[in-house]
Amino acid sequence: MRFHVKIILLFLLIININARAELAWEYVAPLQTARSAHTAVEYSGCIYVIGGITRQATVLSSIEIYDPDSNEWTSGPDLPVPLYHHAAIVVNDTIYIFGGTSRNFRPSNLMFKYKPGDQIITGQEMPMTLTGMSTIYGNGKILVMGGKENTFVRESRNSGFEFSIRSQQWSESEYRMNHGRSNFCMVRGESTLLFGGIDQRILDSVEKLRRDGWELISRMPQPRGHLSAVSLGNRVIIAGGLGQHQRWRSVSSVELFIDDGRQPHWERLPDMLDPRADFTMTELNGYIYAVGGASDMRGERELFNDSVERLSSALSTPENNLPVAQELTSASPNPTNGRVKFSFPEKATSLQIVDIHGHLIEHRRLHNQSTFWVWNTEPVPAGLYFYVLEFDKYTPKVINRITVLK
Repeated sequence: MRFHVKIILLFLLIININARAELAWEYVAPLQTARSAHTAVEYSGCIYVIGGITRQATVLSSIEIYDPDSNEWTSGPDLPVPLYHHAAIVVNDTIYIFGGTSRNFRPSNLMFKYKPGDQIITGQEMPMTLTGMSTIYGNGKILVMGGKENTFVRESRNSGFEFSIRSQQWSESEYRMNHGRSNFCMVRGESTLLFGGIDQRILDSVEKLRRDGWELISRMPQPRGHLSAVSLGNRVIIAGGLGQHQRWRSVSSVELFIDDGRQPHWERLPDMLDPRADFTMTELNGYIYAVGGASDMRGERELFNDSVERLSSALSTPENNLPVAQELTSASPNPTNGRVKFSFPEKATSLQIVDIHGHLIEHRRLHNQSTFWVWNTEPVPAGLYFYVLEFDKYTPKVINRITVLK
């Protein structure tokens, strides 16, 4: 018995090593219009790409919508004004879009509210014009940090504003970053973190929001501005951007930041297929999507991307470091019986099962009456699989592993 246990543990270790080695980016359907300095959000199982700028310096008002089921892009409504280096975030059933730069380098303090299926309406203006800022949502407020008043100002701001969803009003934030920053990334997972950016130079600092303000907790392996980041619980994937010595050439490198309560540390992930800066990364259905951006920003050599690529996110987070929001129990502990019964919490909305390569095996849409489901494992080979359980907008997803033995 002990011998069999050792074999199983060794098998799982080999699977884990191979799973990380198998990680690779793959192309999916390209954008209809190559663009940079856009925003992107996940809404109702689709990716919404909003605004941006083209290589010909045309500022875009268009919205493109990506459906991962069909691998197709469709056109949404246009913004009332074209924008780039703006911000967007989803709260409840509304996409909030604000700030940025419009035609002729004109900075904006406008806010727009967009409920897909309805018209885009104007919201409460920001207290000042801002471009190149970053935003998160939490505790009923949208937090906006950093940025610049306009494109031509050299110094970036270290302060921010908060927008109350309840009162629909702006107020000045009490928090101050250690550096002024623009074109950086702020993410919220198990904690709120910000990475890199530009303040007359390209920064490598990582700051964490505490009760008494922002604290410097780490340095990135290389400075990055115009980068993108996505949070997976206590892990953050950092990718692309402009490095300190690239002379306005984008980088393709990808790194994983791990903040597990011990000493924060970094791991290297596979490079993107294309170098990118001023692009977006969005997590959707167990994948990280990298969309658009500029591969080269050197004047006449500028190259803007319409390409879109993705990386499996289920494999980038080990079991002991996963964000657990609810408990998903199996009523069939014996994995050799070919059938596994899952019992679902009330707020669960969907269940996905993927293999170690990130390939989708099962995808179940759950409703209030869906309290359990039986997975027949007979058609799949023995090995390690991951399940991804999604909830409402307010509850982090659960990613965990399940082993099928035969």
